[in-house]
Amino acid sequence: MKFYVIYLCLVVALVRPTLCKDEKDYVSKDSSALPKADLHGTTLHYHYESEAKLFGPAEETFHISADVDVEYIGDGFVNYLDNNASSFLMFMRNVFVQVIKGNGTTSESEAPLSADDLYDQPTWFVQLGNGTIAEARFTKKDLGNTDVMNFKRSILSALQTNLVRDKENVIETDVMGTHNSRYSLTELQFGEIEVKKHVSSKDIYVDNNTDLDTDEVDIETDEVQRVSGGILTSVSGHVQVFQKPVEQDDTTANPEEGGNIDLGVYLTSNVTFTLTLRKHVKRSVEGVQRIEAVANAQFQKRSLVGQYDQVSGVYQRWTILRKKFDKEDKLSQAVTNFMKDPTDPSKCM
Repeated sequence: MKFYVIYLCLVVALVRPTLCKDEKDYVSKDSSALPKADLHGTTLHYHYESEAKLFGPAEETFHISADVDVEYIGDGFVNYLDNNASSFLMFMRNVFVQVIKGNGTTSESEAPLSADDLYDQPTWFVQLGNGTIAEARFTKKDLGNTDVMNFKRSILSALQTNLVRDKENVIETDVMGTHNSRYSLTELQFGEIEVKKHVSSKDIYVDNNTDLDTDEVDIETDEVQRVSGGILTSVSGHVQVFQKPVEQDDTTANPEEGGNIDLGVYLTSNVTFTLTLRKHVKRSVEGVQRIEAVANAQFQKRSLVGQYDQVSGVYQRWTILRKKFDKEDKLSQAVTNFMKDPTDPSKCM
């Protein structure tokens, strides 16, 4: 599954490669003006689809689909003052991944592969009445797989919204990090609300311990959400990562340490995704059984911010190698050292 969600990890690496040293709770908005939906004893059945086109050394398209079931299990308990806070369990099933490798004008499609064995664990989360995902907890198995964690974080981020009518610019946290989100709300017919969200590179807050310089790439994200009766019914999103038009001056970078690597030289991406509510139904017998089955599960709180993935380290390592190719006699030894240990920059020489 590592290569199947590589596009998500690369986007995360470009934006926010490491977690904060002091993990903070999510930033909440003001109280929602909408009434709380009655979700007791019900299940929300969503379907997720995404297509990511990567351009760079290897032109590939990733298609991912999954069924996402959200089970309401109670209020926000004693941790939240928001009376409209709700707790949920998220289950994923029918997770399929297909890779299409491009080669100029031709492409080669691989058969869809099931990833259900990687996504057999539930995820516990709290959502405030204003749409903020206030807390997320994962099982021990998920904590051991960065790709699984990041993909689940992206689903939770898609479920996050802003239901406060007079708040157009809010600070929130999702898989890309902590940033300013620009919202606009439009009331449609029959009480339905359309929520538009925009985030760009300049809106993202960068910590002092960030390993990559986000000034070297541009990131633009747009989402259109539909909310009916206080329930998110659909999300369609578009994420673009591309190289900035101004040529980068890397004279200040230290080649021995990798410096601030311009990943835009190697990779741009175009990602579209949808999350659609297919059914909101009374909880089935199977739904009751799977909730009972995880009653004793141990969940650990983690940030929604995506974790740094070693894929970006490979590009950083390759950039260091390129700087060593000033003499032909160094090329063979540098490549040999790289193949022995691609993770140790000290062995580039």
